Formats: sequence, C-alpha cells, structure tokens
Amino acid sequence: MIILQEYHSSDYVNKIKNYFYQNKSFLILEDEFINYLIKFYNVKFYFLISFDDDKNINGVLFFYLNSNSKKKIAHTFFDSFYFNTENVAKDIISEVKNFVSKNFIKSFKINCRNNLSEILMVSKKNYIISIDEISILKNWEKKPGVFRTEVRKAKKRGFTVSTIKKFPDQSYYDLYLANQMKKKIPIHNDDIFFKFLNMKSSVLFTCEKNKFLAGYALIYIVNNNAHLMFSNISSKSLSHGINQYIIWEIIEFLFKKNIKHFILGPSQPDGSTAFFKKKVGGEDLNFFQYEIAGKEKEKENVKNNNKFEISYIYKLKNIFVNFLPKFLLIYILKKKRINEKIF
Repeated sequence: MIILQEYHSSDYVNKIKNYFYQNKSFLILEDEFINYLIKFYNVKFYFLISFDDDKNINGVLFFYLNSNSKKKIAHTFFDSFYFNTENVAKDIISEVKNFVSKNFIKSFKINCRNNLSEILMVSKKNYIISIDEISILKNWEKKPGVFRTEVRKAKKRGFTVSTIKKFPDQSYYDLYLANQMKKKIPIHNDDIFFKFLNMKSSVLFTCEKNKFLAGYALIYIVNNNAHLMFSNISSKSLSHGINQYIIWEIIEFLFKKNIKHFILGPSQPDGSTAFFKKKVGGEDLNFFQYEIAGKEKEKENVKNNNKFEISYIYKLKNIFVNFLPKFLLIYILKKKRINEKIF
C-alpha cells in the first residue's frame, strides 16, 4: 500500500524520520527548517509512503511541489528516497508518474543514492568529511599539508573564529549576496536568510580580524550529521587561509560533539567548488538525479533536441547576464530562487 500525505497533515512524521535515520540518510528533515521554506516560498511538502503487509514502512519519498511559476516543478532534497526492495521503489515511481499526470507537473526531479535503471538519470556527487572519533590529532594529520599551512597562516595573521551566539548584522547578508551574484546562483531574500542563521539547530562560525567580518560558515546539525548551509568569504580575505581555518574549526567542534559526518553538499565534479571540497578532505559520494517529465516537458525536449543550439543559447544568456545592472541581477536571481529549486 502506498499513500500520499502532506507534510503538515501526515500521521507518520516521526516514524518517517526514524526510517530515514535507520537507513543512515543524510536528509535534512526538521520541522523548523521545513516550516520556514513553506512560509517563505509557499510550497507544499509531501511524503509518498509505502507499507508492507504488517503496516510497517518499507519505503519513503520526500518531496516538495513548487507551483510559484506557471509550470509546476517537483523536487527532492539530496538523499530523500529510501526503500527496502527494488519492487517497492518501482511502486513508488509508478505513483510519482500518476502524480505528475494528475497534477500537470512539468518536471519531477528525484535524488537517490540507488541506481534505478528503469528511468533516465544523471550521475552526481556529494562531498562528505568523515570525522575521526578517536583523536583530533588524526583529523589534523589526515589533512593535506597545504590545508594545514593555510590554517596556520590565518592564525598567524591574527584572524579568529568564534561560535558566539549573537544576532548577525547586515554584513553577513551582504557577503552572501556578493558571492551568490559572482557565481550567478539564485538568492534567498534577507528575511529567510536570517531565519536560517538563527535556527535552533544552526551553528554559525564567524571569522574576524579587528572586528572586521572576514568570512563565515553556517552549519546545521540533525541526526548526528552536520550540513554546510552557507559559506561566504570576503574577497579581501580569500588569500589568507580563511576558508581552511573555518573548516578546521568546524571539524574540531564536531569532534567534541561526537558528530561523525560533515556534509559539504553536491557540486559539479569538474568545478572549482568541488576542487575545494576535495582539498579540505571531502570524500565524494555518488548519487543519481532522475527526472520524470510531464507531457509539456517531453514536448519541450523534442523541440530542443539540438545540443549545439542549446549550448549557443546558454552562452548568449550568460553574456547578457554579465551586462545586467546590479539591482536587476539581484531581482532575477531572487525570482529564480522562488520559481525553481528553493534549497
């Protein structure tokens, strides 16, 4: 038996959380975080829950539906799909296809650690630092010599990292904004950004020198895992080892808390972000992204089957974006966050 339930009206939230926890999922599934996303983005979160004959959960798909734009899109977070057997997975996928058809969904994207061969997929990578629980010295020795040199350099130059709980000022958001714009990444508005920074499960690592904000990283701790939510470094401080210093302080913090995994998040395997994540000790974990397309998306794919043409249009868009005024670029990137993937 498979049922579909909204997050807020589900009778099985605690059982589902336990199911994901028992399967060692890296899913972020906490009420405060989900409630903020629902409030600020007006999206709906759902569970597709499968039960065996004894009414025990044997599979769950956690997803959200974004209908802010005219074309409805469904997404999952990383590691949101678990099942006991391949047959359970097939049954849940069948229900997804029904959901897509009935609700006129343009695209339904599923992230999963399992290779489900019956639907098209793209291979992805997440980067995770495993924290040695025996000795902090072993964690230090595991790091490349370049990493350790950068940490020492930052300390020698008088930078300090603290986790003192204080309400972050506008400079935190300004730094986030500058980095998102530089990478052309969709932007959260300041209201939800500061909510993220002050969640109960959040820990903010602030790096300063002479009361100047050099950079920071926000982690979120749930189910004995730590997730990197945001990491932003001032352009003036990039060459001072600030990134490595903050990462090391996080590792020391997690070691003391007996937390075994620090999830850095997915990145393009050949990009500079992935290179940095590997450089600080992130081990790549394979996962797969599947897309179940609605009829509208299928027609669009047939129309745009010329790869050369798609590449050309993409390059033209990038050139156009580079010449946009700052206020207009911010507006577009905020709209993109609202209409597409919210987190």
